[in-house]
Amino acid sequence: GVVACRPQDLAVPVREGGLEALSEEDLWRDVDQFSRGLHDRGPGGQDEEQAVERMKQRLQEMRTLPAFGRDYRSRKGSGPWRICARKEGQSGRAVVWVALDSGTGVKGGALPRAVLISLAKIWDTYKTPPQALLFCALAAEGGLEDYLASPAHPLAETDRLITFGPLGDGELIRSESSASGIPVTHFRTPAEDAGTDEDRMESVDYRKVLPHVRALYHTGLEE
Repeated sequence: GVVACRPQDLAVPVREGGLEALSEEDLWRDVDQFSRGLHDRGPGGQDEEQAVERMKQRLQEMRTLPAFGRDYRSRKGSGPWRICARKEGQSGRAVVWVALDSGTGVKGGALPRAVLISLAKIWDTYKTPPQALLFCALAAEGGLEDYLASPAHPLAETDRLITFGPLGDGELIRSESSASGIPVTHFRTPAEDAGTDEDRMESVDYRKVLPHVRALYHTGLEE
């Protein structure tokens, strides 16, 4: 007879992605990674390169691939570091999620970075998405323009850019625009305290952030 065994009992790796993998604990941990000790993540800031390395490591743990050739990182001259990861899709088209980091604070950047990692975790499954997926962390000031000037995926084959930041636990606000002929959907929450001394990880209700992550995910599936 055939004895049924669980995959984990046979040492077969089981991916744990999907929407059900989202958790407030993951968001808290990743916010902690990008806020404690990294108070100046902006372009040229003393913590910029360390923040880039931490983001690279976390995206690697989500089993993504480097988006800039063989590297997750890219910069032009002394400009800001850009970091992008990718998941290969069934077609050459792409959707790009972009976390915008102002360089300081939780809502101003640490939380958008954490949300980006959670989006990559959703896609950490054996299922191949219909198009390529890119997960990028850019400077809030000028980062998107810099990306468009030297993208990780050809703009002619990019269906949508989904940018977000600042983000907190308030009402999610969606706006539509375009850049280089590509539809851009931007998400933000009211965050008057972003970058101030009050912008701390303890001030965020992470349970209320999870629906924001789901909204960002579903936007990437829109036609």
